[in-house]
Amino acid sequence: METKLRRYRGSLVTNGGCIIAFGLWSALKFVITFITDPDLFNYEINDHAESSEYALILKIMTVIFVASIIALILYIHIYIGRSSYREGLSEKTGSFYLVITFIVAVIVLFEMVLYLVPRDNIEETFISLLAAFFIDLTKELLLVDTLYVAVMSRHLAKKLAK
Repeated sequence: METKLRRYRGSLVTNGGCIIAFGLWSALKFVITFITDPDLFNYEINDHAESSEYALILKIMTVIFVASIIALILYIHIYIGRSSYREGLSEKTGSFYLVITFIVAVIVLFEMVLYLVPRDNIEETFISLLAAFFIDLTKELLLVDTLYVAVMSRHLAKKLAK
């Protein structure tokens, strides 16, 4: 049982680092979506801009909004990854990061469903969509594995303490 516990904790350490790396991927994917499809945000700006000053303010607010979303994505992934890493090193961590991990796993699952929705003006190739899908699938499996390993690690640690 001690060997299994060490294996689970080793997985938590590895998963923690990988979750941080996938957080970078998520932020990069958001930036790529913003760059490759700027019309997502430009429609509102062009429709409501009576003057160039107003359009400039809207563009600055859009950049601030995008930067805030990127910071939030990175913060959540760093928090989950760091907590997983610390728990793998046998440090005390709370269970809040597991709740956040579950929520992120559900969000990623819904993102993956969006790959199956047909798009009208698709400029992306099938290969790039397939690659992004498999990256998100790997991230989903990593998050689910982190949840499983953390629960099993805690369960085994309690058994060994008795």
